[in-house]
Amino acid sequence: MDIFSLQEKSILFHFSVIPLHLHHLLKMNPINLFKNRDVMEYERLLSPGQGPGSTGRSPFLYNSLLSRWFYVPVGSRYLANKPEMLSSARGFRLGGRFVHTLLSTSDEYTMWATDADAILADFIFPPGEKRLKRLFSVVKKPVIVSVRFVYNKTKLPALAKRFETMGAAGFYVRRTLPTTVLEKICSACSVPVFAASGPDVGEVKSKIEAGVFAVCIPAKDVSRELERSLHRLFPDVPVIASCSRSEKLMKHSEASGVDAVIFKPCIPLELDWDHY
Repeated sequence: MDIFSLQEKSILFHFSVIPLHLHHLLKMNPINLFKNRDVMEYERLLSPGQGPGSTGRSPFLYNSLLSRWFYVPVGSRYLANKPEMLSSARGFRLGGRFVHTLLSTSDEYTMWATDADAILADFIFPPGEKRLKRLFSVVKKPVIVSVRFVYNKTKLPALAKRFETMGAAGFYVRRTLPTTVLEKICSACSVPVFAASGPDVGEVKSKIEAGVFAVCIPAKDVSRELERSLHRLFPDVPVIASCSRSEKLMKHSEASGVDAVIFKPCIPLELDWDHY
């Protein structure tokens, strides 16, 4: 006689598979929470004076381990360090340093560990004050804040100003944001505003006239001709290529003459079959 209902069997199955999947993931992407010196140092920075490993593990687990579980294919390893090929990018000044590479992520441990010149902290929803203060205190490089989803776009200028007062080095806005709201954000903030844009010169011009500091164009649309045209028309405006996870797109963007690149923890060149 079967003592479990179909629903109960489904629940038992999921709870038995999850630990096996997690075990396999850790085997393929080894992260030793108790012996990895970088992790222990990160925890110490999150909770100074309380002893190694005593606190701070929850933020690491939530922001790093689980992000690898759900978003990184088992057997793959995304690299968060900046590619050596980008040493000749033009660069621009931000927060007292010269920036050639920006790492886009919401993973706090990756933000702390990367050797990218600046961080694009890409949040789905507006982050809380406690999380932002922790982030700005631990990451010792310029942090540009981006929020993907805000229900009322008219609140973005106030939100950008709040991020600025908390220590953000800049604010990033999506391509679809209305120009009227973009103008208000640029007026409300004294920190640079970075705007996503398509390759159309008219669209780029409208965003620059609204007051943005730099435009971010998809790397697949970048070309040497486009870069020359934009630098000739807008010589003081940095042009940044958004390269997602592809090192090949970063290499292509650098050869096209961009000022900098935005990249996510990326796939090594020899494994990058999906782009270019």
